[in-house]
Formats: sequence, C-alpha cells, structure tokens
Amino acid sequence: MKNILKKPFLGLVLVILFVACTNLEVENVDSIIPDEEVAVDPAELLSTIYSNMEGNYNGAQNGAHSLEVVVSDLMISPTRTTGDWADGGIWRALHGHTWNPTNSQINKAWQELNRMSFRASEVISLGGTPLQTAEAKFIRAYAMWQLIDLFGLVPVRQVDDPATVNPEIFQRKEALNMIIEDLDDAIADLPSVGPSNHATATKEAAYALKARLFLNKAVYEADAPGSYNFSAADMNEVITSADNIIAAGYTLDDDYYVNWRGGGNENIFVSTNVGMSFWFPYLHGAQGGWNGFSVTAELYDLYEPGDDRLGKGPGTTGYTFDAADFDPSDNDVLIPQGFLVGQQYRKNGEELEGVNYVKESQLSGADPNEGYNLMVHTPDSPSNYIYLRFGDVLLMKAEAILRGGSSGDTALDIVNDLRTKRNTSTLATVTLDDILDERAREIQWSDIRRTDQIRFGTFLSGTWTGKSTVSEDYQWIFPIPTVQVSLNPNLDQNPGYGN
Repeated sequence: MKNILKKPFLGLVLVILFVACTNLEVENVDSIIPDEEVAVDPAELLSTIYSNMEGNYNGAQNGAHSLEVVVSDLMISPTRTTGDWADGGIWRALHGHTWNPTNSQINKAWQELNRMSFRASEVISLGGTPLQTAEAKFIRAYAMWQLIDLFGLVPVRQVDDPATVNPEIFQRKEALNMIIEDLDDAIADLPSVGPSNHATATKEAAYALKARLFLNKAVYEADAPGSYNFSAADMNEVITSADNIIAAGYTLDDDYYVNWRGGGNENIFVSTNVGMSFWFPYLHGAQGGWNGFSVTAELYDLYEPGDDRLGKGPGTTGYTFDAADFDPSDNDVLIPQGFLVGQQYRKNGEELEGVNYVKESQLSGADPNEGYNLMVHTPDSPSNYIYLRFGDVLLMKAEAILRGGSSGDTALDIVNDLRTKRNTSTLATVTLDDILDERAREIQWSDIRRTDQIRFGTFLSGTWTGKSTVSEDYQWIFPIPTVQVSLNPNLDQNPGYGN
C-alpha cells in the first residue's frame, strides 16, 4: 500500500544527507523544494532502510563500528611501515583516544545513525500496517540508542513536524523514555519466530535491544562517568527480556563460528550475505587484501588454549592441516575463521611467503606482519553481520544478576554453561571482572566493546596496546562533528570539545 507524504520532508532529509556527505554548504534549499505530495510505499522504504543499515555496518572498519571497537582494548589500528592506514592519523587518534570533532569516522557514524532514525520516522508517519510500524519503531530505537550511547544526545524529528523545522535535540535522559516506548510498541506487534538468521525485526530482537538498553540505563542517566546506580528494577528488566528470548528457543551452537556462515541457533538480528566487505580489510597485502587492523595482545591473551573461539586456523592450539582444508590442486589462500596466528598457507599446503603474523603490534610504524588477525567472515561461504546474538544475551543476564537482579538462575551457572559449550574450563566463582573478560572472549569485535568498558569503568582509566595514558572524563562520549553543529542551530558541542 502506498501512502502520501509531503515532498518537503523527504527533500529536507535528502538535503541534510547530501550536505553531510559532501561537506558542502547549501543555502535556502527549502525554498526550491516544491510543496508536492508524492506516493511512498512503506514496504519499499523499510527495505531501503534495511539495505542502508547493512551498508552502514558492513563497511568494515568505518563509522559506528570504529567508534565501538577501534577505540577499545580489543582492536588496534596501526599505521604500517609501508605507510598504509596513515589516513591523516584518524585511526591512531581513535585508538589512542586523541580524537577531535573533525574526525571523519565520527562524522560518518553520526550521518549513518541519523539517517536510520529519520527514515524510520518517515515509515511511522506513513501509517502503514501494524507490522511495518513496529519494524520502523525497532529500527528507530536501535539508531537512537546508539546515538545516545556514542554522542549523549539524539536529534528527533517528530512525524508531524514541517520540513522547515530543525530537528529537536533530546539528551540521554529524555531520549530514554522515547526509545523504551518505541521498543514496547514494537514488541506488541512484531512476530516471535525463534532462532534463525533474521534480517528484519522480530520480537526477540526488540527484547535483546531492550535488555541492552536497561543494562546501560544507569550510565545514560548519570551526569558523569563512574557515578552509576544500577537499580534492581532495571536489572530485572534485563533478566525478563533475556528470559523471553530463551523461551523462544535460542540455544548456543556447538560450532561458534557457524553464526557468521549463515547457520546456527544464536543469531537474533543480522544482515545476511554481506559479501567480502568484512573479510577483505583484515587480510595481508600478499593475500590480495589490506594489511589492516589487528587483535590487541590483551584480547588474545584472555583465551585459554583450546578455546573454540580461537578458531581452527594455522597457529592456533590443536590445529592440524586436515583433509577438510587441504586441496593439492588449489592455489587459493586458506582463510579459516578465527584468529590468524603465525605462518599462513595456501589450500595446497604451501606457505604464504612473507605472511607470518606475530602477536605484538605498535600503533605507529608497525610491520605488515605485526598483530594477529581475527577472521569471522570468510569469502568461501555466505556471511552474516550480526547485530544481536544469544551469547551476548546470556552474559547480559548473568551481569544483571550480579548487579542485583532476581532470577532462579545463578550468574556462575550461566557463565559456566557458555564456557563449557566453548570448550574451555569452568570457573569456581564469577565476578563482574570475569563477566567483562568473558564478554571480550565471546563477543569479540562486535559493536559493543566501548559500551561495555564504559559500564565497567575501564574505558577512560584503562591502558592497553596503543593507548598508554588515562583518558579525560569528557571522552566518555564523542564530540558532535563540526559540520553537523554548523548545520543545526539546535546543536551545541559536547563539553570538553570546544565550541
């Protein structure tokens, strides 16, 4: 069904995106947009939003992904001795916590997430089916959650606002209520379909996002980093949401990496068939890719030998060049899932010349072989980009129990069940520090590590490979991109980043 939408609304959104993407200054653009009505199909617009969401997050190191992972203790973004990845220092600035409001990746994340939010609001304004509206509210909640998480605020365009009105700015506390309301509305009308690779919103996806929101609610309500009050009521919301997902039939898989190959029972919300965009950047140049970002030594050292999450690549504990990998007639590069450690090979068993990874890497002047790589996506099979996954949900539930929530399960049992499935030893006791470490092992480079570190108090005060000093308190949120402040008079720069 097509609905009528005023063209000025669509036009202004497109102008905002055009200006943001090109950094051009456009004056009086609204005066040249005719006041016409155009037919818009909510289903087509939703499909576009999902496709754009896939493009936003499948851009390998870019945008929101870089603001959650490159800045963390799990990934290092070295400038190589070859000059690769210098890029004006933007990656070193992110990892070393020396960013500023002109960093292009900060602007890219802002653009991507606001595009998602605005377009989801368009769908809601069209008055489509209850399911279409529910999907749009979930997408808007996802975008708004990440905006308040990264930037501490979110621009909000109400569905009945005229096109000439600049988006209103909601601070974290104000936006929380809107996000929770969107999620509750979405849960009422989204389907519950159980484990699969769902590339559209489901009831369980909304529950998983709601659990994530309530787990971090104390952070979003705080006026400064570290002053967090995790209430029992909020933790019980996390547990209830997790239990609803468990009741839908989600389970942990025997093969950890099957989740990225288009199979498994753990994926709650994904983009499917993402192609090469997420495996290409982490390959060495000799393999036909880039000598890109690497695992920090701190992440690799968290694993016990034999942990299935290390993968089965050359150099990992217990690996043998078995028949499943070996093909004497195939000269292609062997790209296994998991950590790429030490000498790498072709499928015919030949060593790849000059591709022998070492664990330690420096942030500047790194040799192309410095730093182990992590390959969850491979070019040999369909691949998922995972936004929400069951292992994350279980660890959120365990953490909520430790932070005062009520459950018939214990945090220790939840963590040990997961560790047993991943072929690693059980713990005698479990602490919040153990939860943070287990989240690193389980979730790896998915887009949540910075959020975790802020909640646990290690993001600013911690040091790791490539980050040698304590960060300033104001860096618990990112600056508003300079170009965006100039476009919307309602926007003020975040404290600590100048005017």
